[in-house]
Amino acid sequence: MRAEAAAAIGLKAAVGVPLVAEGEVLAVLVFYMNRPLEEDQRLVQFISAISAQLGLVMRRKQAEAALRESEERFRSLIENASDVITIVSGEGLILYQSPSSERVLGYPPEQLVGKSAFEFIHPEDAGKVGAALARALQNPVEPAAADFRFRHQNGSWLILESIGKRWFDAPGTPSVVVTSRDVTERLNLEAQLRQAQKMEAIGQLAGGVAHDFNNLLLIIRGNIELLLMDKENLGEESLHHLKEAIGATERAANLNGQLLAFSRKQVLQTRVLNLNELFANLTKMLRRIIGEDISVQCGFASRLPLVQVDPGMMEQVLMNLAVNARDAMLKGGQLFICTEAVTIDETYLHEHAEARAGEFVCVSVRDTGCGMTPEVVVRIFEPFFTTKDVGKGTGLGLATVYGIVKQHQGWIEVASQMGQGSTFKVFLPASPVPAETLDEEILQPKVRGGSETILLVEDEEAVRNLTRRILEEYGYRVLEAASGVAALAVWEQRAQEIDLLLTDVILPDGLTGVNWPNNCARADRD
Repeated sequence: MRAEAAAAIGLKAAVGVPLVAEGEVLAVLVFYMNRPLEEDQRLVQFISAISAQLGLVMRRKQAEAALRESEERFRSLIENASDVITIVSGEGLILYQSPSSERVLGYPPEQLVGKSAFEFIHPEDAGKVGAALARALQNPVEPAAADFRFRHQNGSWLILESIGKRWFDAPGTPSVVVTSRDVTERLNLEAQLRQAQKMEAIGQLAGGVAHDFNNLLLIIRGNIELLLMDKENLGEESLHHLKEAIGATERAANLNGQLLAFSRKQVLQTRVLNLNELFANLTKMLRRIIGEDISVQCGFASRLPLVQVDPGMMEQVLMNLAVNARDAMLKGGQLFICTEAVTIDETYLHEHAEARAGEFVCVSVRDTGCGMTPEVVVRIFEPFFTTKDVGKGTGLGLATVYGIVKQHQGWIEVASQMGQGSTFKVFLPASPVPAETLDEEILQPKVRGGSETILLVEDEEAVRNLTRRILEEYGYRVLEAASGVAALAVWEQRAQEIDLLLTDVILPDGLTGVNWPNNCARADRD
């Protein structure tokens, strides 16, 4: 079609010349002339020379376009990267800073370029960062990694996880490309998880120790009580010593109770109630306990949701926190006790490993005392850990608080700074059940004794013997068994004689006091 059109307008010849660059045909140029080729060979040679140059120009333009596209793609990746990309000299001078620095670090790039990176790095971490830069410059193949603290624009410290690799941004001028990621939140959550796991392990240990210790105390006190039942044959001095021993076992039992509270193995006697009412009565007594030099201020939220708690244990939580605050304010101060309803959402969970989503009641206890270091904060709930002088604290007060709160399906958070006081926040799940009225204290009646038959199941021989002796002292007839299986055998033979089953909860053969067979839970009289 093109040849026919050329002939129609009087053109007599055509020359097709390929545009070649680096052995590749990029295009073909076609020239039409109004006279035969034989008459103008010089023109043909000129066209060939021009075509060769055009091929080189086209190749260069293609390369430039590809380079521009690559640069645009690289720039887009850098500007939209979630990590921070920095180019620094061997001395730490910032030569380039990616736009993500403003989102992660708080600084626009222009505020960082031209400054030394060590102005923003924590002094304690400057040494290892300098060593990492040196390694990256010395080894062009292997990248160098380092974790360090970097000062955010708001003054806080971020923890950056960085990898640096050598490159040349000008002939003979080596520098280091550093890719950094903010891992502060991740490391904080990992630390919270490790702390929770440690506290769980300590709780299991404390629970085991408390259980065994409780049995020993029971044996000691029980035998002393048996001796005291024969007061007529005891001298005044012996009677005094026995009462002193009873007092010591009571103090030991209190300590043991705190261990059980920490290990979350105490039996709860829960009620649905309003914490405002419970704490309002308790704060009157608190003012007398913590002293006149400390001002107690309460901020109880109106329409506070109800919670299902053990009232006595909740009083113990507030009492222990208040006493702990008092000890931090030796020269007086202020104690703030507040309640509020809070809704925990998914965002909150990202920063608090023990939290759960839902509706909660928050009890906060804040003091204006001396505060605590971060090293102390991470250990304050450990049993027997205390910063008080020897003989001035058992180290079980806050451990008890921790255990009680966890046993109530809640959690506790602590914020403290040296010289600025501490804040403890206890979170308890809200209850939809209507409130209950606290029963008045019921006086314990005197033990009257009896002649009924009791099946006693206890694997600890000393405890079993003591319990049997006490029951027999009151006239009861006792059948013994050292395990659940042995108790079943006794039951099968003498069920009609047994009026009451008295069993330990934990037994060695898998049949515990909790899962005792229903058909053996009572003596039927048909």
